[in-house]
Amino acid sequence: MTSTKKQNPTIKVIGIGEKMQNTLSSLQTETNAQVQLITKAEELEKLKKSTLATCVNLLLIITLTDDEYMDWANDLAGSHKNPERLTLGILITDNADSNNNESDFDGIFQIKRDDLSSNASYSNKIFTLVNELSRISSINGYINIDLEDVKICLKNAASSALTTAKASGNNRAKHTITKAVDQLTKEHNAIKYANNILLNIYSGKKEANMLEISAIIDYIHDFCLDEKVDVMWGIAHDESLTNELCITLIASSAEQELDKPNKCTSIDE
Repeated sequence: MTSTKKQNPTIKVIGIGEKMQNTLSSLQTETNAQVQLITKAEELEKLKKSTLATCVNLLLIITLTDDEYMDWANDLAGSHKNPERLTLGILITDNADSNNNESDFDGIFQIKRDDLSSNASYSNKIFTLVNELSRISSINGYINIDLEDVKICLKNAASSALTTAKASGNNRAKHTITKAVDQLTKEHNAIKYANNILLNIYSGKKEANMLEISAIIDYIHDFCLDEKVDVMWGIAHDESLTNELCITLIASSAEQELDKPNKCTSIDE
């Protein structure tokens, strides 16, 4: 964690395969990310031989895991491995148990295709990931979380996930964290078996206090099976918020999913 002033990160998104075209078009419209589509072996080889600008802070590579392009994604990650940059794979898959973490990615996020109804849904999920990583990197906090912390959280992860949640009113801290955990457990058990948790807490006019922060962190420790789960956390001011409390939560586990998700009981607002 750092306390230095932040700047907006430079984000590069590479989609591999024709089916990523709509997703990239959406991202180009909705985010500040640079986007590029690769559909031919010649394009891959050209990109592998190129040098991505050192100003790129965050490199995301998107593909379908059951596609011929999966090997391309791993190959590309290895070619552009850079200790100064966070390199992530976003894998859209039907098989939650597929072991795709044996690569040069700093981390992998899986999106289950059977939970998605259209290409637009891919874009929404990926937009959230791009947007939240950008937010973590650019909003200056009282205690900062940055891309290096994300990299530490995702190191050696077999399963990882990101979610956001927001709540206001009485007991907003408990409402926010239960909502976030519930959202994650509907999709997979990355948080249940988590070894590492990264948590950024945002507040606006009504600032987060230490009692609220402690309630959020204690809830995570109580929920995770690993009593030694490492929770990295930061606190930031977001001018777009008034009385709401908002969190971005990343969970990673060294274990593959061991059983079907168990829905966490959340508190209705």
